[in-house]
Amino acid sequence: DDVKAAQLAELLLEDWWVSKEMHEKLQEALLWSLIAGQGFWKISWDENAGVPMTFTLNPETGEPIDNDKLVDLYKQQLEQMGLPPEFSDKTIGMGDVRIDVLSPFQVHLDDSSTSFEDCKIAVCEHYMSPQDIFNQFGVKVQPDAVPTNPDESLPIGGGDRGTSLERSVKKVYFGYFVPTTREPKGRYVVWTEDGEEGNMKNPRRDNILADHDWPYEFNQLPLVKFGGVKVPGSLWDDAMTTPAVPLQKLINRTQSQITEYKNMTLNPQVWAPIGSLKDKYTNEPGAVNQFGVKVQP
Repeated sequence: DDVKAAQLAELLLEDWWVSKEMHEKLQEALLWSLIAGQGFWKISWDENAGVPMTFTLNPETGEPIDNDKLVDLYKQQLEQMGLPPEFSDKTIGMGDVRIDVLSPFQVHLDDSSTSFEDCKIAVCEHYMSPQDIFNQFGVKVQPDAVPTNPDESLPIGGGDRGTSLERSVKKVYFGYFVPTTREPKGRYVVWTEDGEEGNMKNPRRDNILADHDWPYEFNQLPLVKFGGVKVPGSLWDDAMTTPAVPLQKLINRTQSQITEYKNMTLNPQVWAPIGSLKDKYTNEPGAVNQFGVKVQP
């Protein structure tokens, strides 16, 4: 039985790896670790994901009818009453595991920890559409950011650039507080910023979408870290490209100096008597540039 269970678990893991495009997500997380020191996977459960299934509900209890014969009899009664057979049907998602790739700029960890394994607090930023927020939390919100181009890391919020495009997503914060001896129940809280400054009597309040005790059976952050170069005593790793930063600055400065020298060579500065160059010379083909002294009558 143990051998069969291990074989089934391995087949399930291989199916998830392919169906959830884990190879691409692994490459993206490793790329973040290369250029920014760390990349993350966030593991969660999406109640609205998975293959949807349709059930016929009992009108008295609201529970699904698991007897096919009773379902057929009930649908016949609905037709006799002039109602469609699917009147009491309900389609729901069975839920599924979800893996999100997060950059280090979207993950805020407890800086008092010296290693990721000892970290007990994390806040993750996500950009969600108002429809997704309503489907998951039942709260209607207004978008406050716009999606970016594929070569940019994060959506942009306010400012001139944000107002020139149509805002379609909302920044959502997911807070994870692992149970500890001081806080045995832990905490899981999701919120968005309303953007109101408030005052002393009515301080600024965030729009709380969810707030309850630790929902997981394990006592660790639902994050997988792909680290870069380990820094002793530091929570954050260093990027592998960090040693190349001084060399890249030198290359950029050299290129700027070469460009400046080229511009000065092709278009040099000159000394000229006052009033001798009234017309500005251009690179226009066929231009006539007169010279000589104009004799005043």
